[in-house]
Amino acid sequence: IIPMHTPTLLTMLTLLIGIMSLGLFVAWRFNPWIPGFNKWVLAYVFAFLSSLALSLGSNWLTDLQLSFSSNFFITLMAFYVFVGAREYIGHVPLPRWLLPFILLVLTANVIFFTLFVYQPAYRVVTPSLIAGLFFILSAWTIAVGGGTSFPARYVFAVATGFHGLFVIGRLWFVYAGNSLSLTPSNILGIPAIVLI
Repeated sequence: IIPMHTPTLLTMLTLLIGIMSLGLFVAWRFNPWIPGFNKWVLAYVFAFLSSLALSLGSNWLTDLQLSFSSNFFITLMAFYVFVGAREYIGHVPLPRWLLPFILLVLTANVIFFTLFVYQPAYRVVTPSLIAGLFFILSAWTIAVGGGTSFPARYVFAVATGFHGLFVIGRLWFVYAGNSLSLTPSNILGIPAIVLI
């Protein structure tokens, strides 16, 4: 088995998500009438920013900055995937207070587990649960929202649902003792399977 180099995987991940974001943006510009498409483009931009934060983390960001940026961006990605799915299916918009409330919860989580009770591993629990739930809800929304008329929606639903389960499932690494702390000094300790 060939060992995987975490900085290389992070760089590849960042480049891949950046290319996908650009591709989605171009596709959206040619198809602006598709409901929710712009939200999915925004979601991938947040995914790119999250990956970029991880890539730059060990050299450019403090512990607090890295935790804020990576957790906020991945949660924003999941949120906008869900918003896009709801818009695509034609559901009513989510309440305006929901996103500020989620960001407030994430802020409290990061501050508490950084400044008051220093437990870097626990900082990933709340954002993982929130993001995972949004991915699963996105999958459910698309799957039950008329997938029979466009069977390709099921591909989206399966991929998004699997991703949601994985995001929640990665908490096993915290439980099993692998901290996943995402501190600048521990970026290289991220298990390769999580990046892949």
